[in-house]
Amino acid sequence: MRRFDVIHKLVNAPRQVAPLLADALGDPDDHDVRALARVTATKLGPDAVEPLLDLLETEKENEADPGGASRACLMRENVVLVLGDIEPPDERALAPLAGAASDERESPVVRKYARRSIRKIEAGLAAKRGE
Repeated sequence: MRRFDVIHKLVNAPRQVAPLLADALGDPDDHDVRALARVTATKLGPDAVEPLLDLLETEKENEADPGGASRACLMRENVVLVLGDIEPPDERALAPLAGAASDERESPVVRKYARRSIRKIEAGLAAKRGE
């Protein structure tokens, strides 16, 4: 079965799939796995927003685990990217992204990606309203 056939089948179960993507989104060893996980999470659409926001908070807590910091940070980087790429844009992501963007304890990359995602979501919402 081709990768995109699998993605298509997974899109039918976003609430169950998004948490399963956490390991792939934070895989420090395989860029292709992270990229495929981002594509899959994005294709889940707005139904994936809440589970992704849960991952964003959960993984922040997991940094207390020695050795888990880089994996957790990489996962949050990818989650904030996905939140900005989900179509249609979902305003539920704005407040948590703003929190990540302004959190001085957060990595500079996560803060940068959070600001990028905020701009994308706001532009998408403005376009949807016809502004």
